[in-house]
Amino acid sequence: MTGQLVHLRRHGVSVLLDVAGPGVPALLHWGRDLGTDLPVREAWVPPVPHGTVDEPIPTTLLGGGMASPGLRGSRAGQAWAPRWTVDDVARPDDSSVAVRCTDAANGLTVSTTLVLDAHGVLTVGHVLRNESPDRYQLDRVAVVLPVPHRATELLDMTGRWARERHPQRHQFTAQGTWLRESRSGRTGHDATLLLVAGTDGFGNGRGEVWGAHLAWSG
Repeated sequence: MTGQLVHLRRHGVSVLLDVAGPGVPALLHWGRDLGTDLPVREAWVPPVPHGTVDEPIPTTLLGGGMASPGLRGSRAGQAWAPRWTVDDVARPDDSSVAVRCTDAANGLTVSTTLVLDAHGVLTVGHVLRNESPDRYQLDRVAVVLPVPHRATELLDMTGRWARERHPQRHQFTAQGTWLRESRSGRTGHDATLLLVAGTDGFGNGRGEVWGAHLAWSG
């Protein structure tokens, strides 16, 4: 860890995390190896355009900024906008990090782990805990992974009987949401195994890609 940046490196992949707080960590980079000579944290802070807020709002691993919120929930309509504080940053080894954030006023704790495996595959997970005796209704918890502007295409899977897992592509537009819902479970003919964002015309041997797959213990 260098200052307020955590750099994970393994198998040609770098993951750069901003743990400066006060909120949930922000993922600055996940992709090709950045090497050891990193710029200071301030170099990663985006400029503030005209006609917007005075300070840049980072997109954290729980959303925020211009991203859809990764956490939705409340206590009977209250405590629906947590204000997180970074409490602890642990580095078990050079390829993993665990960050704990709390919202003491609303009795919530979120623990986030990031692990790079031996193949350079990144695993990210949240554990949300209700530390209050009052009931908390959780509507959504998700991991938000930003990609760079050069990722201009999306690829996932669709299909029908005898043509399952058929790849489809479309442009990664600047606005809107690409939503895939499964009505028949993971084994459905049109169920997608992953979502991939990539540079223009990416293929098996060319371009850069950022792929995501949802893993659920249930």
